[in-house]
Amino acid sequence: MQREPSPVTGWRFITLAVAVWGAGGLVFFRQFLFSGFDRVFGDIGDGRLDVYLHEHLYQVVQGLAPFRSPAMLYPKSGLLGYSDAFLLDVPFYAPLRLLGCDPFLSYQLTWIALSLIGFVSFTALLVRFAGVRMSVALVGSALFAFPNMLTIAAGHPQLFAVYFTPVVALLFLEALRGMDRMSIRSFSAMFFVGILDALTFSTGYYVAWFFHFLAALAILITAAARPSALAALVHRRPITAVLKVFSVFMCGFAIGMIPFAAIYVPALMEFHGHARSFDEYLSFAPRLSEFLIDVGANNMIWGRALKSSRILSPDHILPCESTFAAPPFLLLSAMATFFAAGLAMG
Repeated sequence: MQREPSPVTGWRFITLAVAVWGAGGLVFFRQFLFSGFDRVFGDIGDGRLDVYLHEHLYQVVQGLAPFRSPAMLYPKSGLLGYSDAFLLDVPFYAPLRLLGCDPFLSYQLTWIALSLIGFVSFTALLVRFAGVRMSVALVGSALFAFPNMLTIAAGHPQLFAVYFTPVVALLFLEALRGMDRMSIRSFSAMFFVGILDALTFSTGYYVAWFFHFLAALAILITAAARPSALAALVHRRPITAVLKVFSVFMCGFAIGMIPFAAIYVPALMEFHGHARSFDEYLSFAPRLSEFLIDVGANNMIWGRALKSSRILSPDHILPCESTFAAPPFLLLSAMATFFAAGLAMG
């Protein structure tokens, strides 16, 4: 018998979620909070660029700057697509600027607000659609919102676009459930989710690409491992209803991709004939040893042991994107959880 999704309502959920998020955020954002709001995420390159682009979009909202032409690229125009475009950040950043916060404070407060939204959305996703207990969901959400990997990559704040992914997933599943009624409201919800999903590409295209790639991979794995469950999900609705749902979503998605095309096609044309080689791409990929054990030299628990072990050469223990490994206790806990879940499923 399939367990129904647990409800996520009321002040109890909100209070618990905000309390756990607050505890995690106090550690994750500690350098900003304990500096008197003086420090922000980002290295000397991406950090300054990201603050500038947020401010550029704020100027666009006020009608003071052309959308695709940041002034820093003058005399070139139409090349906002040289970087991430941060479109979904604007509803958070612009009000903070209107309230009188300076660009740097607004920028950092935007990440903090997004971490809360990502945390709450991930918790709701686990409880409502994975049938996870509230306590376990809150721990899982803390690991999602404040992971070791994101701490290391904080020099590249554009990766915080990951906080939008559980929002999209949650709203998609809620809209999909509402499609049983086939009402104007349910179709409108699915259409909106399609637009929102597409706009993640115009916010942080790295995150959006990998989110969709991994989502497709998860669907394929599920179809291969449990084809009966996937078939039952589809067979609950007539094929015409499934096609309607997909069509409505794709219509919204297509509209949401218009800004992406407007932003990035000119940049692609600018680089036409100057593409990087595949070997250059591979030079940025993690080695197997890094993927398994590299948690970063600055990890508070394991960093010193990693440096002293000399398993990795010093030039590879760097705070960068190749630092993919999960900390040992977390990795063992995840393996035990998956093993227990497998036994429970028979």
